[in-house]
Amino acid sequence: MEISIKLDMLSEIVFHDKTLVKDLIDSLIQDMEEHFDQLKATSEYPFKTIHYLKSSFAMVGCVEGIKSCEKLIQTKDPMDFQSLVLIFEQLKEKLLNPQSSIQ
Repeated sequence: MEISIKLDMLSEIVFHDKTLVKDLIDSLIQDMEEHFDQLKATSEYPFKTIHYLKSSFAMVGCVEGIKSCEKLIQTKDPMDFQSLVLIFEQLKEKLLNPQSSIQ
């Protein structure tokens, strides 16, 4: 599955400053990695963590991540968690690779 992202909102937040966009992307990835670690470490249903991830996917316009979070919230299926991890890995690749096709 190919994911798409849009950095319009993120760019507007920092008044289109490319250095700040990069800093925000780095922070976003780090925060999301920490939240994924929390998901892996808990035995309880982590609604707040999934909701945080959904908001993070929304910040970069990753519709696939948003939908995957919504599905995980509804189904609580571990297979949906694996799908979310794959989407996040693709997202990281696109955000960290300037050659990616970012819209």
